Amino acid sequence: MFEIPHYMNKDEYLQVPVLKTFCMEHKLRTTNTKPELIKSIKTFANESELNEKETIKWLSPKIKEGSKEFCYKKIYNINPTLYSETVIERYVKEKYPYYRERTLFSFNYEKETKCVNYKVLKNGKNELEIISFTFAKKVLEGEFGSDGNISIYPVFIDVYLKEGFIVGRGKAKSTLYEYNEDRFLYKDNRICTQNYIVALIDEIISCFKLSTETNVNVIKSDNEKMLYKLFDKYSFTPQPIEECIKEVENLNTQYCRELFKRLGLSILNLKGALSDLRIFTEKYVSINGDNEYIFKEDRNAYLVKMTSDDVQETTHIDTSSSWEKPLQCTEAFFDSKKPIINSKKCQNINLCFKRKNRIYFGNNPFIVKFTTKSQYGTFKITHYAEEVDIQYVLQTIFENY
Repeated sequence: MFEIPHYMNKDEYLQVPVLKTFCMEHKLRTTNTKPELIKSIKTFANESELNEKETIKWLSPKIKEGSKEFCYKKIYNINPTLYSETVIERYVKEKYPYYRERTLFSFNYEKETKCVNYKVLKNGKNELEIISFTFAKKVLEGEFGSDGNISIYPVFIDVYLKEGFIVGRGKAKSTLYEYNEDRFLYKDNRICTQNYIVALIDEIISCFKLSTETNVNVIKSDNEKMLYKLFDKYSFTPQPIEECIKEVENLNTQYCRELFKRLGLSILNLKGALSDLRIFTEKYVSINGDNEYIFKEDRNAYLVKMTSDDVQETTHIDTSSSWEKPLQCTEAFFDSKKPIINSKKCQNINLCFKRKNRIYFGNNPFIVKFTTKSQYGTFKITHYAEEVDIQYVLQTIFENY
């Protein structure tokens, strides 16, 4: 008998717009309440084996998408034999001898992490591009020092062979503990979800004998440079603002030259002064009036927060706007722009992305919070995102790494 596991409902793995779309596509009774939608779907799935397969096929990808935290590592020296399904199967069975393909709807959960399934994904030319794993285990959830509730925690690991990255994702949760029979939540048993995701990433790296960078300084630097590229990509100066700057360019040049001449200043600093005056001009044109739309309309994402360490001035920079307001039309952006450009590194940035597919959530954007750790990069999606949106974010990282 088909059932939607309780944790999928409780932890928002399946949201109302998604369930409602399933019901509409299959001509089922449709409401705006999740219990009624789930009831309709269960009734449909249990009508026949074919319906059950269709339901699982449709819902399984939806559990993987949504609001998740992601961890990723760059991988090197991918053995050409790994593009063979036979070789992949051999590696998987060596690593997980118990393995047999299941789904998250039919998996018999245990307190040890188990591989639920893996798939190889190909492109239109029938070339193998991604090896995709699903892992899960039984956990306890609740507040430290109390009795916990039994729950399940799935993690998804994808090996991007073409791009040379391995990516893990799972729900960002701070209330998970290792399962134990007395169900009491001990302090030492708390699960750090990022550490757990990265442990599974490392397990797959070992399984396929992949190579990664081990120098933590190099990893941190590479990720900070990548975040700067994202900062640069999505905070370019809009054309209307550029036109205003160009309009007074000669005036600014004349002013700087006259200033340096009258005060007897070193001509070596003129270039820097002109750069400062450009930022000054851009700042006051950008924050003048209600012009947020200018910083949204010609890009797929826009900046709402950035953090960096200014090495030259030994200061910490942390600027942010309200979650949907572009940072570029605030004073804080321009007060921090020069040192970030000089260092060409960012520790954290938050970007507000437009949706590629607007079936479920219309034009509502979603926030992605990027940061870097000593051994991996990470980002968190705080609103429900469909897989097409997630893949766009990932490709943005891959292309700018």
